[in-house]
Amino acid sequence: ESAMEHVLGLMKVHVIRGTNLAVRDTRSSDPYVVVKMGDQ
Repeated sequence: ESAMEHVLGLMKVHVIRGTNLAVRDTRSSDPYVVVKMGDQ
């Protein structure tokens, strides 16, 4: 099974600014972003 097989839709998110983002990967400086929409 491919990863996209059960996808219901696609949402494009543009992150404009991030403050106090936690670094989760010790090998790089790229922080991660958590996106919440409504109660999801």
